[in-house]
Amino acid sequence: MDFRFHYSGSSGNLYSITEGERCLLIECGVSIRKIRTALNHGLSDYEDCLLSHSHLDHALAAKDIMKAGINVH
Repeated sequence: MDFRFHYSGSSGNLYSITEGERCLLIECGVSIRKIRTALNHGLSDYEDCLLSHSHLDHALAAKDIMKAGINVH
């Protein structure tokens, strides 16, 4: 299992977990551009994004993530 901290703090949060072919985002509190850069433009590998709550530093890009075909929970 690979757990990565991409962004963490009041300016935005983004984490990812990868195990084999399964990939999960946790939080999406930075712009979609920053998310794509952090993930090396590999959004298609992710099926789900888990949000802890709806504050912008955790959910800023939720609509963009859903437009990319990723389920947001």
